[in-house]
Amino acid sequence: MTALKNRYQRAEQLLAWNLTPKLKNLTVQPHWLDAHRFWFRRDTQDGHEFVLVGSDKLTEKIINEPPVSDNPDFNAVWAKSSVSPNGRWEVVSRNHNLFLLERTTGQEKPLTVDGELHHGYGNYPDFFSQGILDRQPLPPAVLWSADSRYLVVQRVDETHVADMPLLQSVPENGGFRPHCHNYKVAQPGDIDIPLVSLCVIETESARIIPCDRQPQPATLLGPMEVGGVCWKGNNVYFLELTRNRLTVRLVAFDPATGSSRVLVEESGEGNLYPGPLPLGEPIVKILPEINEFIWYSQRSGWGHLYRYDLTTGALINVITAGDYVVTKLHRVDIKTNRVFFSACGRESGHNPYYEHFYRTNLDGTNLVLLSPENSQHDVIAPSSIPLVPSDPHGLGLSPDATVFIDTFSRVDQASQSVLRSTEDGAILMKLSHCDDAALIGIPYTPQISFSAKAADKETDLWGVIYRPSDFDETKCYPVILCIYGTPHECIAPTRFAQISDRVRDVYRSLAELGFITVIVDPRGTPLRSKVFHNYAYGNLQNGGGIEDQVAAIKQLGQRYAWMDMDRVGITGHSGGGFASTRAMLSHADFFKVAVSSAGNHDQRINAAGWGEAFQNLLEGDNYEAQACVTLAEHLKGKLLLVHGDMDANVHIAHTLQLVDKLIEYNRDFDLLILPNRGHQFAQDSYFIRRLWDYFVQHLLNETPPQHYRITAAEKT
Repeated sequence: MTALKNRYQRAEQLLAWNLTPKLKNLTVQPHWLDAHRFWFRRDTQDGHEFVLVGSDKLTEKIINEPPVSDNPDFNAVWAKSSVSPNGRWEVVSRNHNLFLLERTTGQEKPLTVDGELHHGYGNYPDFFSQGILDRQPLPPAVLWSADSRYLVVQRVDETHVADMPLLQSVPENGGFRPHCHNYKVAQPGDIDIPLVSLCVIETESARIIPCDRQPQPATLLGPMEVGGVCWKGNNVYFLELTRNRLTVRLVAFDPATGSSRVLVEESGEGNLYPGPLPLGEPIVKILPEINEFIWYSQRSGWGHLYRYDLTTGALINVITAGDYVVTKLHRVDIKTNRVFFSACGRESGHNPYYEHFYRTNLDGTNLVLLSPENSQHDVIAPSSIPLVPSDPHGLGLSPDATVFIDTFSRVDQASQSVLRSTEDGAILMKLSHCDDAALIGIPYTPQISFSAKAADKETDLWGVIYRPSDFDETKCYPVILCIYGTPHECIAPTRFAQISDRVRDVYRSLAELGFITVIVDPRGTPLRSKVFHNYAYGNLQNGGGIEDQVAAIKQLGQRYAWMDMDRVGITGHSGGGFASTRAMLSHADFFKVAVSSAGNHDQRINAAGWGEAFQNLLEGDNYEAQACVTLAEHLKGKLLLVHGDMDANVHIAHTLQLVDKLIEYNRDFDLLILPNRGHQFAQDSYFIRRLWDYFVQHLLNETPPQHYRITAAEKT
């Protein structure tokens, strides 16, 4: 066996589906039985065991099987959003209409009759259902009232939205004639866009009560998909976002009167959203018990919590303040007037992306840090997204808010899970820890966390370096930057053995082949100040903060002699496909090799909701500079473009229009089209092998093992 093939085999061990099963006790998933008892599954050397914990008396007992509570509320199955809270009814969708199914008898009745194609009841924007979720089956976009009598229903009207065609050249039915699939998507500047409205249905009479608000843009997502709709008491509360995302509102709708009112409206510069991530879950908490609500805002320049009157919409007080970002709202304890939340960036000397757990009072007084270690602290928080509802008994904070379960780690520090007090954060019990012994025998190497200056030579950036398991500091290794390059997420890992959702585990396996791989979060990404995030607004031509990332790599090259600054490559998927190609064109003398997959190379082709959220509305030539085609003539290095021909998220036209321009300029490049792949092929075993081969051949300057076959992950 050649040494290089041996490296391939070691790298394969680090792919997610091979590495993850070997990692034990990375976290604890509690199942609360009552206010003082929970059980969890703990991994052992031979399998696992079930542990019953008494949080009041601090007892632990190994049990044979998970217990069942005597409290029927705690035994309830957390059903999907289409099942009523009392378990009697289920809403089903058929032919664009909704039907009410009685689960015990199987009898059903129609709730709506006038739904139509592209304007149904409980439907989603095509870009979400076909593009983002890749045509996965979805329950109807509905939410039940607590008494199981009413439904709030989302309606998306795409009747006049233009079709986007996908040509399936390899029909899965075995035929020979290519098949055309159409879906609806608006592009930047389109007049006809998806519009979303809400209505309430009284299930007994099937009476439909339309909301009196004007339909709102749904060019990317509807409010249901992101948790922007909720029932509280007899009212429905929901978010509205303008098309350019420069204004956001919280609206209350009373089905009894059919009328609505705006509780709060904010406008400002850059992408506005009432949450830490601009395309993520909002942080809004309605508190009818005290006639108040909590609202998330970046009006101070940082993401914080604000307390409002639910009747008048008047601001009562600021709950949190300072140069840090609230990331999660865990609970508001009405009895004690305490607010429990996670935040990052507050603790001096810590990585500003590390989350810590805090409590404060509703009036903003008596802020207490409850997880002080210089690590990432994960406490399971509730979710308001109907498609991925959180188990109310699987949260990190106990039902009586006296204790919480904290899992803390760093990229170079294995996970520990402990039970802590909400009074002072004291550790009451150790629950589990990730056993490093499980990593013996596999080529796992701890990462290096680093900080560097941005291109402005003032702003601090943070990232992570991966090295091969046989790392030798006397050698000089080629470097690969792994990039995502979009303003709505951060990708640099902060946890032990963390696999980034956006760049997957490509950084870990690439390093094992003989590279140094680097991930860094540049200016323009969230979880820092509003000024930091706004750097990307209207500036997508900076290619995912590529100037900052080049500056960081050059500083690392000065810091570490084992990083070869003459052999630097870059890779990324989706937004990272765009950013890696952009880097090859805008920094052609620095980056020598790139593998760019599923890249959104020109936002004028992309879904309007993404480009307009970060580049503003299309006006004149304000989208011209961000398009990779405008720099195509500058390509010098080796570029492999990869795309799936059935990608309804980032259409293959992104890549083919760039290819056309590269041909026009007589540039050399490589192209791989993956038949019948949608957007999510980043863990496709054939694609990974081709990615490895490309960097090994053109950056490592070695000959890849011929036709190496990666064993694919088992389909579940």
